[in-house]
Amino acid sequence: MEVSAMANDEWIRNDGHAFATFAAAAAVRDAKNAEGNGGYTVEEVPGGFAVAPPGTQSARVESRGDAQPATGGEDAPSSPDRETDTPPASTPTVLLRPALRSQLGAVVRFVVVIAIAALAPEIAAWIATAPDPVGPWVQGQTVSVPVLGSVPLVQAVIGGLMGLWALGIALRIFFSIYYYAFLVEPDRVTVQTGIIARHRRTLRFQNARIPTLEQGFVDRMLRVGEVRLSSAGGGETGEIRMHGLRRPLEVKEEIQRRIDGSWSRPGGGA
Repeated sequence: MEVSAMANDEWIRNDGHAFATFAAAAAVRDAKNAEGNGGYTVEEVPGGFAVAPPGTQSARVESRGDAQPATGGEDAPSSPDRETDTPPASTPTVLLRPALRSQLGAVVRFVVVIAIAALAPEIAAWIATAPDPVGPWVQGQTVSVPVLGSVPLVQAVIGGLMGLWALGIALRIFFSIYYYAFLVEPDRVTVQTGIIARHRRTLRFQNARIPTLEQGFVDRMLRVGEVRLSSAGGGETGEIRMHGLRRPLEVKEEIQRRIDGSWSRPGGGA
């Protein structure tokens, strides 16, 4: 539904249009709060985000509450796990995977191995120049390879070993990225693991603690990081880790915004 407060002329936009990303709106919010006024917040509006001055956020929360009343009557208990406490349909589900650059070490090894395989003819020719008996023996050993025809045995062995090694590294990179899927849904975060058979772990935002960001020195250079989210009540879910993410700070802030939104809806708070 459209929220009436979203049309408030006092809300700060980007040249009259909504900010495209949460991070852009958050930067303006932080600048306004740093001026000493305080109380500015980022609010979702049609087409993106806007910055709401102090005292103009309540209408958005109230209108969401009117649009999604709790079921079961006035005496119905408030439960964080009720399916009726759903967020607005406009909140998108975001699919995240580990970034390729988070596998920088494996990528470097892959490139080095491919380079060695490409240099196999030169390496075989260099070994053939060795003194007797190694050099003459290497020169006399050949093998027929499809497409390439007759090649020195040493060249075929080096190329074959490097090719298998490169294939193994490539498969490791593939599985490191596609084995994990992180779904940031409107009311929960889900971690899926597996390629064929999948295992799912889910944590609802109403039961979550404040998300944390873990970044080492190399991670900061590569602009990747790990966002961690744990359950306030413990239990089977425990801690959810989303590793190797691009722009992890934006992911953390988006999750925090959804956690805050889950507590502002009926049944979201204790």
